[in-house]
Amino acid sequence: MALSIDETQAGISTLSDEVLVRHYVECRDMDVFGELYRRYSHLVFGTCLKYLKNKEESRDTTMEVFELILHKLPQQSEIRSFNHWIYSVTKNECLSKLRKSGRLRITSAEEQEVDHIRHGFMENEGFTRLYDEGNPDMDGLLHRAMEQLNDEQRACIRAFYLEKRSYKEVSDTLDMPLGKVKSHIQNGKRNLKLIITELMADKREK
Repeated sequence: MALSIDETQAGISTLSDEVLVRHYVECRDMDVFGELYRRYSHLVFGTCLKYLKNKEESRDTTMEVFELILHKLPQQSEIRSFNHWIYSVTKNECLSKLRKSGRLRITSAEEQEVDHIRHGFMENEGFTRLYDEGNPDMDGLLHRAMEQLNDEQRACIRAFYLEKRSYKEVSDTLDMPLGKVKSHIQNGKRNLKLIITELMADKREK
């Protein structure tokens, strides 16, 4: 089933996971799969990093997970929650690697840390969930991550979350179509999570 004209005009980035999954399963549209990759690659990478403790291995495993999903997804007759499903695939792939290498030793604290990433799959996280307010180092990390966003994403996120403006107010202030504002905020949040995960990993390695 092809996407409707209205859905196409709205842009792939504005469609729900359920619509994207249904369309990919039926049409094998790689543009749609690419959007799913953009939405979840940072969360897959974050989960891999929590389990595997190695950035290069986590990057490789992230690509392996999406290669697996590319072929496995069309075989799924019904996926009620794509974010729950992709989290399970990622976790199983990581645990399989740990078992094969004899590294399956995960502490309760590490499980809690992984569970925090898990909630990134299960929930539509708000901006304040991007960092732990009880950690004095996180404000600096968030600021550094914000600086790595492109101009449009940074401006939209700052106006919406920090200045507490509505979507319409952001659209009017930045002279930007409403759909673009929502897309920049959505993509900006995902990019921030990925950047913060990498910054925290770099900090641990130093």
